[in-house]
Amino acid sequence: MQKKSNRKIIPLLFTLFLFLLPALSVLTTFIPHNEEKYKTNAQVESQVFLDEQNQLSKVGKRLDNINNGLIPLNNLSSVKENSINEIIETVNDLNPNDYSTANWQEINKLKLTYITNINNASTIDDVNAFLIAGLAAINNVLTLEELDANDELNSLIKDDSSDDVKNIIIKAITAINKATTLEAVADLLTTANNDVDTKVKEELAAVQALQAAKDAAKLELDNYVKNPSIDVQTIITTAKKAIDSSLTIEEVTNLLTNVKLAIDIKVAEELAAVALQAAKDAALDAINDKVDGLNKSDYSQENWANILAEQAKAIAAINRAKTIEDVGVAKDAGLSAIEAVKTLAQIAAEELQAAKDNAMLEIDAYLAQIDSVSDYLMNIITQAQTAIENAKTISSLDPDFIKTKSGYSNTL
Repeated sequence: MQKKSNRKIIPLLFTLFLFLLPALSVLTTFIPHNEEKYKTNAQVESQVFLDEQNQLSKVGKRLDNINNGLIPLNNLSSVKENSINEIIETVNDLNPNDYSTANWQEINKLKLTYITNINNASTIDDVNAFLIAGLAAINNVLTLEELDANDELNSLIKDDSSDDVKNIIIKAITAINKATTLEAVADLLTTANNDVDTKVKEELAAVQALQAAKDAAKLELDNYVKNPSIDVQTIITTAKKAIDSSLTIEEVTNLLTNVKLAIDIKVAEELAAVALQAAKDAALDAINDKVDGLNKSDYSQENWANILAEQAKAIAAINRAKTIEDVGVAKDAGLSAIEAVKTLAQIAAEELQAAKDNAMLEIDAYLAQIDSVSDYLMNIITQAQTAIENAKTISSLDPDFIKTKSGYSNTL
C-alpha cells in the first residue's frame, strides 16, 4: 500500500506557505535592488525547513520554487495551476489496488470536485483553502487495509459490549484511520485487540463477582428466617428481584442489610401479634368458661339476659384490645360484670335478710315504748330475736309465728 505520510504533511506545509506568503510579498516589494541576496536567504531558510522534514512533501518543493522566485507570488492563475497539479499528483501517487472500487471512485470524485472549486476560486486565499481541504479529504478516504482493520475492530463490538469496550474500539478505529503506514495500522490493531481482551476479562471477573454476591445474598435471605410467614416470604421474594437487578456489589450489600432489617421488624410485629392473640384467646376462654359454668335456672330470665349481654360486651372489648395489658383489663372487667349479676338464691337471701332486719326493727320499736324491761320480758324478747335470726324463709318471720315460736303468744 502506498504510504499516506506525504499526503498528511501537505496541509501543514501549505499552511506554512500561506503564513510566509505575505512576508515574501513585502520583501519583494521593498527590496527590489537586493533581490539576489533575498533569494539566497530564502533558499537557506527553505533548505533548513526541508531538511527537517526529510523532503517528505512536494509542497516543500513548491515552497522552494516560490522562495527562488520561480513561481510568482501574486499570480492567481499560477497558484491555481500549481494547486490543481498538486491535487492531480497526490491522486496519481496513490495505488488504485489499495482501495475498494467505491473508495477509489470517491477519491476521483473528490479530485474533480476540488479542481472545480480551485478553478472557480476568486482569490489566492480561496485557492489555498480548497487545496488544503481537498488534500485532507483525499487522505481521509480509507484504504482496503484500513477498512479491514475497521471491520475487524467493529466485529469485536457485540450486542452486550460495554461502553468501555466500545470506546476502546472507537478510539482504535479513529487512530487507524489516521495511521500513515501498514506497520502503524497493524500495531494499533494488535493493541486494540489486547485492550479489548483485557477489558472483557476484567468485566467478566466483575460480572462473576457480582453474581456470586447476588447468589450469596439470596441464599442468606432464604436461611434468615425459619418457617417465614406469607408476609415475610413476600419481602424476601421482592428483595431477590431487586438483588438480581443490582448493578454493583455495594448495591447488593445495602439491599441485603435493609431487607434483613425489614424482616426483623416484620417478625417482631408478627411475634407481638401472636402473643396478643394468645392473650385474647385465653381471655375469651375465661369469659366463656365463666358463663358456661353458670346454671341458667339459677337466675331470673332478666338476669340471665344480663349475663349474656355482659359476656358479649367483654368479648367485644377483648377483640378490640391493641395490647396484652388492654386484654387483661377487658377480661377482668367482663368477669366482674358477670359475677355481679345475682342469682335467684342471692336475691331470696337478700330479701330474707331485709325481712329479718325489719322484724328486728319492730322489736326495737316495741322496746322503745316500755319504760322498764323486766327479766321476764327480756327473756321473751331474746327468744323472739333468736327465732328471727334462725328463720329460713320470709313467711317464718310473720309476727304471729314468732310469738308462737317463742312460746309467749300473749306477750308480743
